[in-house]
Amino acid sequence: RQRGLATTKKYTAAEREELLKVANEKMKAYYTNRPPIEKIRQSKRNSNSVRDKEHYIQAVLVASFVATFVITPFLGKKIAQDDAFR
Repeated sequence: RQRGLATTKKYTAAEREELLKVANEKMKAYYTNRPPIEKIRQSKRNSNSVRDKEHYIQAVLVASFVATFVITPFLGKKIAQDDAFR
């Protein structure tokens, strides 16, 4: 019994060898035709997509919530002790 496979067809030895040859050729084409890693790293550094700026937006939001959380007790105390607000 085969688990997790889409098909349960049993291949003959010749069919299996042919499928392996095709898969090996596809992988060989991928590895021989890929761009150099330096080019990929350079393009990632120079990209100006929205996704690259998302972590800055998230950091600003977190910083503002933390600042609000820290400042709230001081403002509450000032408002509670100020006669003009009572």
